[in-house]
Amino acid sequence: YGDEPDVDTPWLTSVPALVTNNRKIVHNYTTMTPRVARWYTARVTAGTDIKRGDRVVVRSTGVTCYVDSTDEPTGFSHQLSDLTVNLKAVATDPS
Repeated sequence: YGDEPDVDTPWLTSVPALVTNNRKIVHNYTTMTPRVARWYTARVTAGTDIKRGDRVVVRSTGVTCYVDSTDEPTGFSHQLSDLTVNLKAVATDPS
């Protein structure tokens, strides 16, 4: 369909980041079935070139994540704060 294949060649490596694994129990209110929603959040230095659609490999766990969104708020002094990156896990390292 004309889609470009994924490229596994990294163009940016060893980016220092604080990555947190978040989870929350959510309910389907129709059936009241609980399930666990999981997502990752990363904080990197302001100005880091990460954008929606990029993939990130968490080296400590081997999990590959898709960048769902980014947010770079300004502080009270109008200086950029750390870049917050919301991630969705898409694959885990089989090793």
